[in-house]
Amino acid sequence: MEPKEIIDKLNSLPGEIKTAKEKVDSVQKAFNEHEKMVEQKEAELMAEIFMEKNGDNKPKHTNDAMRTNALITKKADNPGYKDLAAISRKLESDLMGAKNNLDLSINTFSAVKHISELTASQLRAQDTICTHVDDRKTKKGQKK
Repeated sequence: MEPKEIIDKLNSLPGEIKTAKEKVDSVQKAFNEHEKMVEQKEAELMAEIFMEKNGDNKPKHTNDAMRTNALITKKADNPGYKDLAAISRKLESDLMGAKNNLDLSINTFSAVKHISELTASQLRAQDTICTHVDDRKTKKGQKK
């Protein structure tokens, strides 16, 4: 990378990181809110399961295992729940993508920062060598 490219990248990356962080926060908020809706729907389905009676007017699902199986069945058969679950999966995927983009921006900034430090060290070394060579030439010129 050329020094100008390094400087441009170091100047632009903090804005990219901020934008990526805002995206993560936004998607995380949407995901959390949606998860509450999914949990509410699950609670409604579970309430239905608790209310179900058999032919003797006794609870149809008498233990946790039966209720869990009934909930799995109701989730699979309920279009409203399936839609919520699909949206939830999409939001989770979006969240992971946003987090990956944020990580990429942060890692890119770190890499460019290290490149800039290495480039600065190389330039200082070249300057030192040039200064030393110039000093030797000047001293040789003075001896004659």
